[in-house]
Amino acid sequence: MRIDFNSDTVVVFDLDDTLYTESDYRKSGIIYVKNFVTCLYGENTYQYPLALDDLIASDDFIGKIADAYKLPKAIKDSLLWIYRTHKPSIKIRPDVQKVIVSLEKVCKSLIILTDGRSVTQRLKIEALGLNRIPAYISEEFSSEKPSPDRFLMIAKAFGNANYIYIGDNPQKDFLAPNSLGWKTIGLKGHIGNSHSQDLDALSKDYWPNIWIDSLSDLLIL
Repeated sequence: MRIDFNSDTVVVFDLDDTLYTESDYRKSGIIYVKNFVTCLYGENTYQYPLALDDLIASDDFIGKIADAYKLPKAIKDSLLWIYRTHKPSIKIRPDVQKVIVSLEKVCKSLIILTDGRSVTQRLKIEALGLNRIPAYISEEFSSEKPSPDRFLMIAKAFGNANYIYIGDNPQKDFLAPNSLGWKTIGLKGHIGNSHSQDLDALSKDYWPNIWIDSLSDLLIL
């Protein structure tokens, strides 16, 4: 399939594990919460060391931090709120920045369409320096992928155009844009990706039209 980027093209990006690596956000949040707890409660409450790698690998890193500082389990909700509302220490990679700037010069519009909480996702977008790009966040529209709702809103807003959606999660990213006749591009993941890209149990309706190894490949399609 040939992919053309021109003045009639609207490129819609997923956010997590597409424009940046989500594991970087997780690491940022864990470090922030751990430092926050240390500053707030003092090191005198600290009863055993916490290795960052162990926290990153844990399904309950909040609980581990609370236990290490002898905090009640009830505080976990507050610490989770701190995690979700922290200003993340994440950056957009130079190669991704180059792709975005290049596409902005030739395309009708670039858009971010992502699932997640409004505050959390917008803090990520701000940290990545992408505030200028319109964002359609699931919490703000009470609609999550694979629902077509936000895709239809974008099509209504931008009218007749060549729509391209770029994501990483075949479980939910491509079904709606495929059904609308959009071109879909899957970004191959790595060992740190949050979602499986195994297609064996998925109907081809869920598959992207093509896979790419990196966003830089968009400039040579």
